[in-house]
Amino acid sequence: MRSGAWVLTARVISSATGLVLYALLARVVPQGDVGIYFSLRTLAMFLSGVAALGMGKVIVRFVGEVDGGLPGDRRGIVIRGTSIAVVGGVVAAGGVAVLSALDVTTGQVWTDYALVFAALLLIGSPRMVVPEGLRALADLKGASLIGQTLPKVAITAFLAVAWVASFELSAGSLLWFTALTWVAVVAIVVWKLDRRLPRSELGPVPSHRTFLAVGIPWLSTLFGAFATMQFGVVAVAAIEGADEAAVYGAAWTLAQWVAVPHAIVVATIQPYLVRLSASGQTRRLENLMRKSATVAGALALVGLAGLVVLGSWILGWLFGPAYTDGYGILLILSTGHAFSILSGVTVVALSLTGHQNKVMVLSLVVAPLTMVAIAVLTQIFGATGAAVASTIGVVTLNVAGAYLVKRYMGVRAWAEPSLRVMSDIRDVASGRIDDGGSDGGS
Repeated sequence: MRSGAWVLTARVISSATGLVLYALLARVVPQGDVGIYFSLRTLAMFLSGVAALGMGKVIVRFVGEVDGGLPGDRRGIVIRGTSIAVVGGVVAAGGVAVLSALDVTTGQVWTDYALVFAALLLIGSPRMVVPEGLRALADLKGASLIGQTLPKVAITAFLAVAWVASFELSAGSLLWFTALTWVAVVAIVVWKLDRRLPRSELGPVPSHRTFLAVGIPWLSTLFGAFATMQFGVVAVAAIEGADEAAVYGAAWTLAQWVAVPHAIVVATIQPYLVRLSASGQTRRLENLMRKSATVAGALALVGLAGLVVLGSWILGWLFGPAYTDGYGILLILSTGHAFSILSGVTVVALSLTGHQNKVMVLSLVVAPLTMVAIAVLTQIFGATGAAVASTIGVVTLNVAGAYLVKRYMGVRAWAEPSLRVMSDIRDVASGRIDDGGSDGGS
């Protein structure tokens, strides 16, 4: 895992840029437009993931199986998965255009932003998939720096120029610029994939039906993540208004710092989860998963402690006095992140190792209940209610996932009490996290 340090670097840059981005948003975009931008971008990313039909994770799985010794054509796998995602994006964008033309929906926000929303869906679907091709090839440097960091850096630079020039931007102009950054990501990654993938590799490519059979259950995973982590800002925007959504979005953005270690671990170990599972190296797989959870959990608890002490001040300093009202929301969301991270890399591990149907059932139970709870508690308690419901949902999803990993994969995923946390952290950074020794299989 020689690219682990690149994942760490890219994720830290991405998260830091996200904070700067939102801070600049609060200075060059009216608060109401901040809420509109954040909620529409969040919804566009979710629907783009739906339109992609789980093809990014399917590519990671099938290419990982070829690397693990199974016959296959990696170029053909990437091309087939990407083409399915492109079709999904076209269908999603076309659906938005038809709904807009028929005036099926009402509301000024929909009327003003339907076109740019359709554009985001059109390019968003392949944008979700193609960086996973690099990840499948263990090019974690390219997948992380281009797929995650580049769009945020470009948008932040755009906002910085507007701030220096004293321009006030609208949500619409920022959404259009976001779409352009996604186009750039797809173009660059496709170019890199064309150079990396062999043209003469012989081997079968799974059928479209097989791709869909593996990918569609991934939609439940996406649905679960959206319901437990992102639906809150959409619900607050719809029920409480754009100004409250802006405050919720600022707190949510800052709370993501607690989840940064977990995101780094997930991005780093995905190809290795598939390879170790496919080759039956159960002891190394458990070592990888538990050490990852220990490192991520320890760092998340440190981050949580920092936000308890400094969270209110950071919100006011970064975003402005109006955003300090989100301190309670920040603590609730970050606490949920920290304690769910201690359960380990669960849902992703299950989905990448052939247990996607178990994840689908879990997500289809937890996600709707969470969304209903968010809607009800937002009506009663406002944005704080949304944060409480989201936190309960994300903890439930991850704890139940840890149980399923133990039952169906035969390994423990949760963090272990350890006095070697600093050593484990060094292993993550240096790429030795999966060196647990070989075994003869399960």
